[in-house]
Order: sequence, then C-alpha cells, then structure tokens
Amino acid sequence: MNAERVSITRPMPQFLGYCFKVFEACPAWVGAERVRRVASVTECNLPRPEGWVDRWDFNCAGLYETPAAARVALEESGDPDEFHLFAYEFYPLRFDHQGSIREVRVEEIFGTSDPLLPGARSADGLVFLGFDVVERWADSVENDASTPALAGGFGCSPLFCGMEARNYPANEYCLLDTWEDACVAAAAFAVSTPDKPGCYYVFGVFGERL
Repeated sequence: MNAERVSITRPMPQFLGYCFKVFEACPAWVGAERVRRVASVTECNLPRPEGWVDRWDFNCAGLYETPAAARVALEESGDPDEFHLFAYEFYPLRFDHQGSIREVRVEEIFGTSDPLLPGARSADGLVFLGFDVVERWADSVENDASTPALAGGFGCSPLFCGMEARNYPANEYCLLDTWEDACVAAAAFAVSTPDKPGCYYVFGVFGERL
C-alpha cells in the first residue's frame, strides 16, 4: 500500500500505559518554528527519571498501568519538577522498507511478560497531544516483528531526532495532528532510511498541556 494514495484504516489502538519524562522546550536545531515543546515518544534528549529501568517494575512496554505507579519511580529520583506525565497508545501497523504496510499482533511487538499491558483503559486526566512515528530497531529481520526487546525495542522519532518536523505539518508538540499525516510520514520514513534496521510504527501521545 502507498500511504500517499490509499486511505489507511486506523486499527484499534492498544493503550500501553503511563510514564514521566522531561517535557522540554524545542531546541533551535529542530528548525521548526511552530514547535514549542517536544513530546516525542523517543527518549533521545527527553529522559525519564534516573534509574527507572533498574526498578524493573514496569510492564512489557516499559510503562505503568496507572499514574500513581509511574510516580513511584519519579519520587525516588532527581527533581520531580522537571518531569511531566505522559501516556501512549500503540497502533499495530508495521511500515517497512519495501513500502508495505501490514497489521501486526501487539504481542509480536511487546511480548507477553508480566506485568501485562493494560486492558481497555484510557489516558484519564490527560489530553491528546498528537501522533508520533517511531522506529523499532528490534525489527532486525525484514517481515519479522517478533524480536523481543526492552519496552518493545523502539528508538528514534524522526520528527524530532531527524529534524523532520520542518518537512511535515508538526504541531506545537513536535507531533502530527491527524492519522492521515502520521501514515504518510511513517511510510516515507520507512522507505527513505534503508540503512536503519528498524521499521516504523505510529503512537498516540497524551500528556499535560503547557
């Protein structure tokens, strides 16, 4: 399928959970004047509380089922005033280097280890900030999304990390407002970066407006 020509049906998303991250002002190097703050899924320059991974109390997406559970890791590290609450949804569509788009099982990406992913819970108390497109470096074998990895094996968000916000209609949070724009970006990033091992996926990002 070609995302620029075909309307892609939005699959039912999987709510992944909550975390606290730095919600920083947009660096000048991003080069997109309309972006004020960066709410990208990536942790490149957008860290989580120090030592959070050492606790090993998160679910298989590297997140927490409730804000209260996420806050425990925050309160035991650093300055809590630097961090803000986020939540994520995952859309199980895989955009690969050959230009194909196919639905995958959530379990292929995040595994089935305990604690499991939340059920039909929504991001209570947070607002939808936009869609992000994220590379999954764990897709090391073409057409195989089953490689296990911490938190699903996701890496960079090209809108931020690759400064692509200047080339797409990114909003003030370095995210995309519409599903259609997210699909176009995901398909383009997948075929334009054959040197990277991963394929691309769309996330929904929720957080506190500032």
